[in-house]
Amino acid sequence: MKRKIVFSVIVLCLLAILTFIGYKGFKTAKLRKQAEVKILFLPDLPFVFTKKTSMANMPVIVNYFSTSCEHCEYMATQFVLHQKEFEKSRILMITPDDTVEVNKFKLKFGIDRLDFVSIGIDSKFEFYKIFGYANTPSFFIYNKNHKFVKKYLGETKIQNLIKYAMD
Repeated sequence: MKRKIVFSVIVLCLLAILTFIGYKGFKTAKLRKQAEVKILFLPDLPFVFTKKTSMANMPVIVNYFSTSCEHCEYMATQFVLHQKEFEKSRILMITPDDTVEVNKFKLKFGIDRLDFVSIGIDSKFEFYKIFGYANTPSFFIYNKNHKFVKKYLGETKIQNLIKYAMD
């Protein structure tokens, strides 16, 4: 009798876990489908930016990053090395990290000297709700009319970004 009860409890726990995982998967899929519509044109970004910058008639690259991500650090160095290619575009770097870490990151990698880069703080973790992804790094590219063109989830070659930044 005890074995039947233990077995039943285990089966019920497994069913509850599988149901929860299924629900989370469904919820994630629904959120991503909604995000596909939201990001067709550059959405209003509710983040606190370190500086205001005009984006009119310029390609925009939205970059989700973390100050402790090695791939993100590499991409930051690439922005500095290829700054000439990005001069006629805007890069909006969004992070969930705090202002202290962001300031250290900007100084360490020279991002503070780039006029085309503005960093936004995602203190309410809204990036995922807007774009449907929060991988670091992620890149969402918009043309000069701010229409969605391409996304890269994870590190990518800088040439993949440059070709859109120069359009």
